[in-house]
Amino acid sequence: MTSEPSRLEARKRQSECRLHSFSCQKRIKYTREFQLVKEHGKRLQSKYFVANFLQKPTQKNSRLGVITSKRIGSAVIRNRARRVLRAAYTACYHRISIPMDLVLVARKRIIGQKSYKITQDLLMILESNNLLKTR
Repeated sequence: MTSEPSRLEARKRQSECRLHSFSCQKRIKYTREFQLVKEHGKRLQSKYFVANFLQKPTQKNSRLGVITSKRIGSAVIRNRARRVLRAAYTACYHRISIPMDLVLVARKRIIGQKSYKITQDLLMILESNNLLKTR
């Protein structure tokens, strides 16, 4: 039998996860959307990733797409790279000034890097292109 306190704790954890989850409205999902950003957007390069972005002032939220190819490594390594890139984006999401579609393509150098380095790199790239709100 499941006790009532454990059910309540589980529901509480689920609601906390939803607050920090990456909802469908914040994702680029379709191949056509990825191609649109690549063809019509701007490209920025970093040590750990390549960022393609397309500003969409009429859009309500900024969206993210992450690409990790098999050249990076095994599935475990690719999944970690995706998690780290999503976490970096989530850390700076609230500072983005204009809604945009952002596609991050992981490079092989991302393997083994700490997530704070990736976050700093993303912030630096966005800031150097005046895509962040001024404080």
